[in-house]
Amino acid sequence: TTVDASVRGKSTAEDHRSAVASFVQSLLNVADREEGGIGAQVRLIAEIQKNSASSTVAAMTKVESRSGLKTLFIGSDYKNLGILRSEMVKTENNLARLNTLLASTTSATDRATLEAQITALTADQAKIKGFVTTHENTFSFFGWFAKLFVKTDTEN
Repeated sequence: TTVDASVRGKSTAEDHRSAVASFVQSLLNVADREEGGIGAQVRLIAEIQKNSASSTVAAMTKVESRSGLKTLFIGSDYKNLGILRSEMVKTENNLARLNTLLASTTSATDRATLEAQITALTADQAKIKGFVTTHENTFSFFGWFAKLFVKTDTEN
């Protein structure tokens, strides 16, 4: 079962990497066409999302590669789940910025591309949220105790 979970985590991480690569490429295409208008802002969002993807994939892989025995006793990898939540907030901010830029786009082609990419990134966010929720709710004997230390560390 641990091997299945590990493979599932890697496919989820790889799915995310693939989705973000497609998203970034599409945004860069829009940025090239919209040089004078919103192009620079779209390019910046694409770069931020590209950098965020590597952190997200690394965190997902670490969460999934945690041994079943360790998860049973201590709980999930709450540190990396926190990283995932942080990356999700960054992505939500980027989605909000893209929606604002969408309103100022005059090209119908670029508008359609941006709408499709916003939809795709929103769907990917839902998958990551499901991943985090699933791993946060994994049964463990002393997970509640481990969470106390993780929360204390993040507050200081």
